[in-house]
Amino acid sequence: MGTTKQSFKLLLIGALVLVISILHYTKIHGNMELHILHRELFFIPILLGSIWFGLRTGVMVAVIVSLIYSPFIFAHDSPHTTVMAVVTQIIVFILIAFGFGWLVERQRKEHKEVLEAESLSALGRAAIAIGHEMKDLLGALKGIAKKAEDQNCNGLNEN
Repeated sequence: MGTTKQSFKLLLIGALVLVISILHYTKIHGNMELHILHRELFFIPILLGSIWFGLRTGVMVAVIVSLIYSPFIFAHDSPHTTVMAVVTQIIVFILIAFGFGWLVERQRKEHKEVLEAESLSALGRAAIAIGHEMKDLLGALKGIAKKAEDQNCNGLNEN
């Protein structure tokens, strides 16, 4: 992956985390439905980090999001901000990142193995074709040598 493309993706993930965090914390005293929506939006950068970069980056994004999300416990008193609810949400963030990251890395590994198997298969087919061509060539050379030998033997016998 190009460094520019990779940097852009990391920047996009960081920008998403920042924008969602601002939305999340500016709506603390507002509508609880918006708070829940903004909390769930945190899954977008977590999933993007996992899908684009794999397990380690996905979990790292989930930990950063969790660190940003966890102070919400102290900012507002409501049934949705109990310590247990926030800890559960943080666990879900990390589990989702781990699950998607693991699946992406497994898929990439399997894809690489399939490409290697296809390359070996193509190499095997090429070796078989070359072997067959060599056999035909050697057979033709053997036939020419036999004819030359027969002509030499016939030429010697006539003298």
